[in-house]
Amino acid sequence: MKIIKASTSTFSLLFWVSFLTLALVWQFSYGTSIWNFSIVPLFFLIQIMLKILTKYEIEEETLTARVLFEKQTVDLSKIRSYSISKPNLFKQYILGFPKETISVKYNKFDDMEILSTDQAILDKLGVGT
Repeated sequence: MKIIKASTSTFSLLFWVSFLTLALVWQFSYGTSIWNFSIVPLFFLIQIMLKILTKYEIEEETLTARVLFEKQTVDLSKIRSYSISKPNLFKQYILGFPKETISVKYNKFDDMEILSTDQAILDKLGVGT
């Protein structure tokens, strides 16, 4: 079993932390209520932190994705197709996606986006480099 962490965009993390800091400094220094500018970056920071906490486990015949309390297991034999894709700029800079992801389609209607292009995952899927 090999455990692989998801990769994320550090730019988006720094962007939202600085935006939240500036909004809070503005609010406390001028005494104005701009909670809208504090809540939105907080939402995106939570989304990025969830991506940072994502772990992938590769076993003999399964691929498991874990995020906090959620666990998603995929049998490697049930994978229909997979491809390496590049997310658009919105996903990269605002939502914190890495530069390359693996899109996996399994069962009949299910899909998963793997936020890591680690060589162990590519070998198990048979993608190769």
